[in-house]
Amino acid sequence: ICWLLSRRFGYQQAIFYAWNPLIIYSFAGGAHYDSWFILPLVTAWLVVDRKTESLRRTKITEIEEKLDSGTVAEDSSLTNSLKSSSDHSLTWWHWIASALLVGISMAVKWMSLPILGFLTWQAFRKVGVKLAIVVLLCGFLPFGITALQFCSSGECPLIPTGSVFVSHGRSAELIPYIVSEYWEPSRWVNWIYAFPLGLTVSWLILRSRNFQQFTEWYFFCLLILSPIIHAWYFTWIIPFAVPYRNLGVRLVSISAFIYFVLQHRMALDNYSWYLTPQERWWLWLPFVLGWFWTHYRNPNVALNQNSD
Repeated sequence: ICWLLSRRFGYQQAIFYAWNPLIIYSFAGGAHYDSWFILPLVTAWLVVDRKTESLRRTKITEIEEKLDSGTVAEDSSLTNSLKSSSDHSLTWWHWIASALLVGISMAVKWMSLPILGFLTWQAFRKVGVKLAIVVLLCGFLPFGITALQFCSSGECPLIPTGSVFVSHGRSAELIPYIVSEYWEPSRWVNWIYAFPLGLTVSWLILRSRNFQQFTEWYFFCLLILSPIIHAWYFTWIIPFAVPYRNLGVRLVSISAFIYFVLQHRMALDNYSWYLTPQERWWLWLPFVLGWFWTHYRNPNVALNQNSD
């Protein structure tokens, strides 16, 4: 991942990920396999967005040269030219490779499933229904192959819905905690948060400009809505925050370590697994406030712009 990011953004930008304390602890120290979840996503992102961006920059350079020489005068022609260079910059092989990579990520953790949805929508919107179907099938191929190992007697329990962890377990959550403070029954059901997440994902698919923007926002919304949070979950979003060095991601790379007071208490025979309100806000507020500060200060990351 460090090599990919350094190739795309340079060594200085890649330090945002490479020397991130949460990355170092989670992967070099804790040996969490989430790095295998992130790696194919980062590769898919760079396959899709880098090709588009490189051709777009080439087109911009050509237009600037024409403007300097006085051979281009119509603003509308510039817009149409840029749009055309964006819409037709990817071959089918780029789409298929990205879909397979997202599928590999899904095979590790199925949380990247909405990213395949975004990729499919982009293929449909920019090329057509045939490519969209191919992208969808290629994305599910690695996922389906690995899922076979969990199938027996006609059942494939990929999600253990009967476990406490899935049904009503809680760990360092944000929005579910706030909701439970005002609506106690929500404390014992986790599935209700699938609805706001689904609506959010649908909105992001329609509004996001590119793979990086969708993935960054999707992981942000997933994290704040999830009833179960572990510190290493924040590593999912870090590589996608590299281009704009999101302040919230930088801050949570430190504040997320508050999570480990839970493990410390467990070592002292306290198994409640609840953060105090102060601990919870110290963990989450830097992330949320820094996130929105970055998006307020940098109009280039706005969601309401046309897709690349």
